[in-house]
Amino acid sequence: MTARSPAPAKSAAPGGALNLGEAVLREVRVALQVRLGEVELTLAELSALKAGEVLKLDTALGEPVELRLNGAVIARGEIVAVEDKFGVRLSDVGAAA
Repeated sequence: MTARSPAPAKSAAPGGALNLGEAVLREVRVALQVRLGEVELTLAELSALKAGEVLKLDTALGEPVELRLNGAVIARGEIVAVEDKFGVRLSDVGAAA
C-alpha cells in the first residue's frame, strides 16, 4: 500500500496563504472618519484657547465633507441631522470622490 499525501485544504491559496473569500471580508468592520475641516494655530494661540471661543475652519458652509478610510477619501457628502445625532448625506462615492 502506498501512503498518500493529504490534499491541500480548499481554503489554502498558492504558497500556503489563506484565501479568506468575499463572504468573510464582508463581515470585517472598519471605522470611517468624517473630515469637517481644519484650522492652523500657533502654539501660543493653542495654549490661549478658552471655553466658548469659536475656531473658524477652512471649510465653507455648504461645502461637502470628506469620508475617509485609513486617511484616503472614499466619499463626500453634506452634514445633516439624524434625530439627535449628526449624519452625512452622501453625494459622491468611490473613485470620483
